[in-house]
Amino acid sequence: MIFITAKAFFRTGQYIRCFELLQQQFIEQPSYTSLLFIYGKYVVKTVASAIRTVRQSKGRATGNEKVDSGYLGSGIGALEECTRTCFKERTPQV
Repeated sequence: MIFITAKAFFRTGQYIRCFELLQQQFIEQPSYTSLLFIYGKYVVKTVASAIRTVRQSKGRATGNEKVDSGYLGSGIGALEECTRTCFKERTPQV
């Protein structure tokens, strides 16, 4: 149910709610590394989209950027943690 809710928040542009939900659920259930992976994936996708928007507007911020790039560090850290905790056979898939 958490994944469906997070995906719904992500697709409707409610990125901060999506990130907070995934963070809170991971804090409550740290054995579910899939929450960490989804968090990292969504953060990287969102920040990449915001950077693409700025580049298309020729370097000027348009005010439509949804997420602060400060989330990028935590998203990359989450993906790195996934690579450390997963089986070696699955590391290339992360």
